[in-house]
Order: sequence, then structure tokens, then C-alpha cells
Amino acid sequence: MLFLDKNVDSESRLLIWQMDEPVEDIATKAGVAGDDDYLKLKAKRRGEWAFTRYALKTVFPTAKIAYHDTGRPYLAGQRESISISHSGKFASLLLNQSGKRLGLDIEKRDSAKVLRVLAKFLSPAEMQIKPTEDELVNALLFWTAKEAVFKLTDLRHVDFIEDYEIMPFRLGNDLKGEGLIMEKRTGGCCKMHYEVFPGFVMSWVVAPSVSVAELNSHM
Repeated sequence: MLFLDKNVDSESRLLIWQMDEPVEDIATKAGVAGDDDYLKLKAKRRGEWAFTRYALKTVFPTAKIAYHDTGRPYLAGQRESISISHSGKFASLLLNQSGKRLGLDIEKRDSAKVLRVLAKFLSPAEMQIKPTEDELVNALLFWTAKEAVFKLTDLRHVDFIEDYEIMPFRLGNDLKGEGLIMEKRTGGCCKMHYEVFPGFVMSWVVAPSVSVAELNSHM
């Protein structure tokens, strides 16, 4: 079932589905039920793999997902770019019509294990940032943001603390917000978009990101 379909800027479209159909039915609709790449996957990964391709087929029937050596997805033979994320029963796609690099990540809101590993991906300064009053939501916002910028930069051997730094931000009453993340290895900076839903937390980014003036305004 389509959960969300919206244009997040003039070139980018965000789609989220709730995976509420049997995996076999989705694989058949996606036309992948007999594919070797599908059949060799374990049950959980089959659902994510098939549903992502079914979701893409509903909005871009001719597109096929392929992967760079780093694992970053792209649409074979197409100008458009794509980022993919799944968590629990949710699958999401971010598409950009001019081929800009993208990063998208979602996490279900019952992923409490993230609280036990904060020190592995957040610096002491980042742990002091309080976008909301909910400790778990904050942790998931930080995790999805770093996952999203990791997908955007497509670097190898990344250290989430040493390579990416989240700048302070707050969510509004609508549970949406924006903030900057420093890409310390490349010397760049990107604008991250955050949103909280009843079932999951999401962060996404589209490159190119921010101007020097905008960066200085957050320092």
C-alpha cells in the first residue's frame, strides 16, 4: 500500500510503501519471482528486494535497479538517480530526475537497540543535541542522518564519528526539520531533511547541498 508520495523539491520525488502483501504476490507483480538474484536471498531480504522493485515499477515501469561496486544503487541506462531504504514493513525510494546524488534512510520507531550503540556513531558533542524530547526518536534521527549522508557520499571505510558531524537542529511542531552535516573527509557540507512519522523516522539529502553563506549561518 502506498503510504506517501510527495515532491520534496522541484526535481526529487519521495515514495514510501507499507509492505502489507505476501512476498510471493509482490515478487510476481514485480516480475522477479523467477530471478536468480531473488531466489538466492533469505526470506526477509526477499521481501525488501521484491517490494523495492515492485514500488519502482509502479512509478517508473521501464527502470531497472543496478549497483555500483560500492553497493550504491542506480537506474541502468537512465539519467534519474535513486536511493533506497527499508525498515520493518516500510520500503522507501527517493528519485531525482536530473541524476543528482541522493541519500535516504528510514528506521522503524521500535528500533531501541540504537540507544545501546550511540557511542559508536556519535561524538560527545553530537550526543548533546536534542531535536526532540524523545531520546529514542533523537537517536534514530541521528542514525538515519548518518546513514543517508553515507549513501550520498559513497565513501569506503567510513567512520561515522570521524567522517560525519551533525550540526545542532530542532524539529518543528510538525515533526519536520532541517540541519547541516559536515562531511569531514571531503571538506563538504550537506543539508539534511528530517521527518518523524508514527511508525518510523526518516532522513534524506539531495546534492549539491549548501552555500558557504548558509554554512556560516549555522556555525
